[in-house]
Amino acid sequence: MAALVCGVLTLASPVVGQRELNQRIQAAIASSKVSGAKFSVSVRDLSSGVDLADLDADAPMKPASNMKLLTSGAALLVLGTDFSFRTELVLEGPPGSERLIIVGSGDPALADPTVLDRMTPKVTVESLISQLAGAVKTAGVTRVTEVVVDDRVFDRQWVHPTWPRNQLDKWYCAPVAGVNFHANVLCVYPSPSADGDGRPPQILIQPSASWIEIDNRAKTILSGNNSFWMSRQDRAEGENRFTLFGQVRQPAKQPMEITLADVAKLTGQLIAVDLVRQGVAVGRGEASRDAALRAVRMAEMSELFRGRTIAAITTHMPDILSRCNSDSHNLYAEALIKRMGREVTGEPGSWTNGSSVVRMTIGQAQRLGPRDAAATVVVDGSGLSKENRVSARSLTRWLDEMQRDRKVGAAFIESLATPRTSGSNLRRRFEKAGLTCSLNAKTGTIDEVRCLSGYLTDPRTGNRYAFSIMINGLRENMGDGPEALACQDRIVGVIDRWISGAGTRANVTDSPR
Repeated sequence: MAALVCGVLTLASPVVGQRELNQRIQAAIASSKVSGAKFSVSVRDLSSGVDLADLDADAPMKPASNMKLLTSGAALLVLGTDFSFRTELVLEGPPGSERLIIVGSGDPALADPTVLDRMTPKVTVESLISQLAGAVKTAGVTRVTEVVVDDRVFDRQWVHPTWPRNQLDKWYCAPVAGVNFHANVLCVYPSPSADGDGRPPQILIQPSASWIEIDNRAKTILSGNNSFWMSRQDRAEGENRFTLFGQVRQPAKQPMEITLADVAKLTGQLIAVDLVRQGVAVGRGEASRDAALRAVRMAEMSELFRGRTIAAITTHMPDILSRCNSDSHNLYAEALIKRMGREVTGEPGSWTNGSSVVRMTIGQAQRLGPRDAAATVVVDGSGLSKENRVSARSLTRWLDEMQRDRKVGAAFIESLATPRTSGSNLRRRFEKAGLTCSLNAKTGTIDEVRCLSGYLTDPRTGNRYAFSIMINGLRENMGDGPEALACQDRIVGVIDRWISGAGTRANVTDSPR
């Protein structure tokens, strides 16, 4: 009889635990100043597979950058931890009439300033271009007839149609190409004119491309603060023609970033011009910058190239995952989703075939399945589109699936930010929160949306718990954004104390440490 009673209690305890943890989470939400927004919360004990908390957890929600959890996880499962993006320089043709082919792989890290700055020793954009052009000269080539940019690993829909049209010049809306370069943004550093007040400021740009047109309408000022901005003609596609506005008093210490158009062709132009600088003629006429620019073209869809590889740049999956999840860089997530589409279908990677691969991967997951896949709307890889939908329960089940996979689980968890990650939002929010558990998580922010999903791991037992806190419908003009983040922080504190055992003794209205 005693054994039977124990069995009943064991089966009932998760239900009781869920009800009590739900109450504590509901109290944290009720104590916030956010009203009218929709909350969806799921907490899952990954050692037992039991859902510990469920507040409207099956509701379809806009995930913002929490979509990167699906994208990066699917990329690990489809591409593998050993996958690398590889950009190649290929020479084709007989000596004296060779052409240079730049074969892209969709690598989002190629000449990414943050990646270059983290290298030891550090590499500049200019030195990287010089090395690539130098490989041609080292191969004994004195002239290339043309530079062909083969970006056909991806389609040529560079900007997603559902991204916010008024933000397409922002770095987080950077276009996605088969050949990416410099995170697909132009860095602009204005400084005051030596000619004094009212004069147009000087402009330094990176990557350095003197043929990029900048209409300088800004003015130098002698007092006050820097106040300048830049626009690009036709944000959706357009050309690399920019206008600088505003006032400049002091040299800019941090760059103003604005998205570039036609990045793949620009990459070819940068290399072609540097070839001329190094004494390699480009084109069939005189060796000049203009001749080199005219000799650059994009590959035709039906072209076949055969030649010898003279240089290659590779970027490995762990570095891609870190920039995607820890740094939350949208370009990296979009490159991953398109690359999955390419890998599975053999066709140019696109948002259409890449999204299908992500849904297929969700549907095949042991802890999810066709129902979760059908209820999940995957439109892009980064979550920038407001048309994505995923439930909090699907995210915690997905987190469970990933951490149980022996091949990819560790790489996935390590790619997420922690309160110790330099520059991460988690560091600002949780470094001094006094959490008992270790935290690995992904934030998510777009207009009217704040999401936070990840893992809490008990250091005493090693048990891991997945959580997802999704908030939609915020009133940004009423200051709901900061309040939503504070509420998420309180909920994480509630879950942390519950895991550590304090939750069973704490009053329902206790505030987190």
